[in-house]
Amino acid sequence: AFIFYSIPSSAAQTSAPPSLLNYENPTFGIKIQYPNDWTASPSGIPVYNGIIGFYPPLKNITDIPTASVKLLVTTYAPTISLDDYTKATIGALEQQGIKIDESNPNTLAGKPGHRITYSPSNQETPNAPVNFKVMETWTVMENKVYLISFSADSQKFASYLPTVQKMLDSIQIQSPSA
Repeated sequence: AFIFYSIPSSAAQTSAPPSLLNYENPTFGIKIQYPNDWTASPSGIPVYNGIIGFYPPLKNITDIPTASVKLLVTTYAPTISLDDYTKATIGALEQQGIKIDESNPNTLAGKPGHRITYSPSNQETPNAPVNFKVMETWTVMENKVYLISFSADSQKFASYLPTVQKMLDSIQIQSPSA
């Protein structure tokens, strides 16, 4: 009886994926789900168009954040097309000497979009403890660009990717009523 009891309890501990929490921003008409062991925080996003960041749990007090998923919304006047935004973004990265690993049409919230992956140069911070890889996915609705930026330690990028893909699959964007 002891063996029978111990097998199900250990299996239950390892097979339960983290449950998902909902984040909603009515101002921008955005809903997204994220793992309940991640932190959602609007602070720490040093750019004007940053709405929310999601961060996996740290292991201990000396641990540094090795991944983040950030949601950014930029309003353009006049409107910008998906094609123009994509060309401008890729052009700006290439001007900085950043090599784009992948660049493909994609969908975000069921809308036509684009996805790129790249590894920023470490020239700015040559002694940085972490080399990052970045994946950005965006779509354009009316005069707004909705962008999700996932960055992670390049060694851990692939392990976070399935979780980030679930987050991307869950995103809903309603055009906010003016």
